[in-house]
Amino acid sequence: MAMADIAKFSGIAYFVCIGLWFATAQAHFDRSSRARPMLFAVVALSAFVSVATIFILIRVDVPQGRLMAALLVATGAALLFRWGLRSIARKNLGLAFSGIVPPEVVQRGPYRHVRHPLYTAYSIFWLSCAYLTASLVVGILAFLIVVLYGLAARSEERDILRSSLGPAYREYRKRTGLLFPRLFRKR
Repeated sequence: MAMADIAKFSGIAYFVCIGLWFATAQAHFDRSSRARPMLFAVVALSAFVSVATIFILIRVDVPQGRLMAALLVATGAALLFRWGLRSIARKNLGLAFSGIVPPEVVQRGPYRHVRHPLYTAYSIFWLSCAYLTASLVVGILAFLIVVLYGLAARSEERDILRSSLGPAYREYRKRTGLLFPRLFRKR
């Protein structure tokens, strides 16, 4: 087996492992959900992008530089995801579109900089799949997933702002970005 084939196979396996890890991480969350159709859309699009990415990687020769860059970005997404999970250990957070209000405003770990680091990690991973495959279809679907995560984040924030955590969350929002760190603070 040639070195390029080993690298390609390793890259595919690595992306599959990260995707499976993201999918199985749902065990950390309360699974009740008021918005199952939106959650289903995220899961369905994610599954389709996963299958399309694997299919394209098997059939197309991906330049080594692109493979390495995508693996580096995917690794960053996985590390952010892990850091986010460690920061919310033993908290009752819901899945996307669940309508569950957390028991507190988490402000440690990546939550010091970003209000939704898990959605950020997912988004970065799916966008790395689009970059890796250089596929317009995968790119469009990855973009749709990112939009759905943005909608989920906004929906969750509306629920939190209506709860007893509203005042604390308003202050937290002034310091942090939605999906990416805020470069300039709101006044």
